[in-house]
Amino acid sequence: MGARLALEKEIEFLLGDVGDLFESYFKSYAIDFDLFSNKDLLKSLALVSFFFTIDRENRSFINNILLDFNLDYYKFNEAIELLHQKELVEIQFNHIRISEQVMATYFFYIVFIGDGLLSFETLLFNYFETDKYHIKDSIIPANNSFGYEKVLSKINPTIDKYIVTNKDDEPKLLEFLDVFWFYKPDVTLSFFLNKVNLIEEPKNPKYSGFYETNDFVHSREQTLDYLSRFFRNYSDSFIPSIELGFEYVRKRPEHLPEFIRRIRETLLFDEPDEKYAYKRQSTFINLMKEKIKEGFYHYSVAFFELAKTFLKHSFHITHGGRKKFNYIL
Repeated sequence: MGARLALEKEIEFLLGDVGDLFESYFKSYAIDFDLFSNKDLLKSLALVSFFFTIDRENRSFINNILLDFNLDYYKFNEAIELLHQKELVEIQFNHIRISEQVMATYFFYIVFIGDGLLSFETLLFNYFETDKYHIKDSIIPANNSFGYEKVLSKINPTIDKYIVTNKDDEPKLLEFLDVFWFYKPDVTLSFFLNKVNLIEEPKNPKYSGFYETNDFVHSREQTLDYLSRFFRNYSDSFIPSIELGFEYVRKRPEHLPEFIRRIRETLLFDEPDEKYAYKRQSTFINLMKEKIKEGFYHYSVAFFELAKTFLKHSFHITHGGRKKFNYIL
């Protein structure tokens, strides 16, 4: 149906976000009742979209969220009954569930971000600590469906406010950056730069890049975990994150093997890199060469270990998922 709507309405969604396609689809889906002009219906649907499942018997929980978002209890229940009749939500064993993930993404974005019918600030400040993964599972699909800039332009003041409010609470700020690091790369890198600067200089450090096949598979060192997220895409944060990672393992040599593993995992030649002339890999190798010339020994240790991967004549890459494929380079 989505393809048919795109053709009928000549939506050039492949050139940008798919918001127009979603809007056409759901407006045609709800053509027999007044969904988009009924704010109570939209708000109720958005709340179910965010929480994914709401227990109708948990009156205390429902009262709290309705109070936070200024919704009447009886209007909420009337809205849920109508949404259930129209098969936009499901009710089983007194649990309200959203019918599908795409729908949840669309109505979360429209109500909390796009039109602001419900306050994203209230959602973030009141529910991040208890529902971190619900926020993550709502923001990332919205970002991927509607576009990075479109989402960021709407929520940026709120996430800035949250950072300022919690700047002195390191655990809380770190949990927040675990979700929003891609919107706030400078804040994330600055956070870890401050931590690295506080580490004492090593005495007689010994650097080795060797690790066993199963090392660091089930656990990830925190600093390297955050920094390596910036390796997957070429951006203004690409080089700073790599340099900060090397500075960290210079001071903490015991983490160099894991750092090398994270580099291999994120910078291996892959099919999308071909479109950009392997910009990430060439930039990384040039940076390594410069640092080695400047006399940074731990870069040399990393280079000789990584050379076993980067100097191969071919790469065989397998991507999992429904559309599995092999790519030989």
